Amino acid sequence: MVSLGSLPSYASHGSLSLGFLSSAPNGLLWTQHLSRPPLAKVPEVELPSVEMFVTTADPVLEPTIITVNTVLSLLAVDYPSDKLACYVSDDCCSPLTYYSLVEASKFAKLWVPFCNKYNVQVRALFRYFSGDDSSTASGSDTSSNFQQEWKRMKE
Repeated sequence: MVSLGSLPSYASHGSLSLGFLSSAPNGLLWTQHLSRPPLAKVPEVELPSVEMFVTTADPVLEPTIITVNTVLSLLAVDYPSDKLACYVSDDCCSPLTYYSLVEASKFAKLWVPFCNKYNVQVRALFRYFSGDDSSTASGSDTSSNFQQEWKRMKE
């Protein structure tokens, strides 16, 4: 038989133990931490394959230059080329988009090595060439060779 004087202690003990039991697993879940090394330290063999999709529907509503800039920016990403794929889905089947992408692929053969050689951080063409000439060089690389190649890229 339980006396009335001890009833509150049972009630508070029960709520304390219930509170502890319900919060203990949550505390363990909250403190989980998955440590991952920075991407630069991951060996190239262990990097996953990445596929990027660029969609476009109408070259009038979505200017072709935006699609081309997007594709060039994706292709210039600092990632192993054998593990990187870029797909373009053109719902309108526009010849303008097609021929623009053909020309962009030719330009990418010049642009990507330029980005790698001069450690270009902003690889989006419209952003890179929209700034003034002095801010486009990475660091203090303003040599005549860089200036010549920069002008060739801009043309």
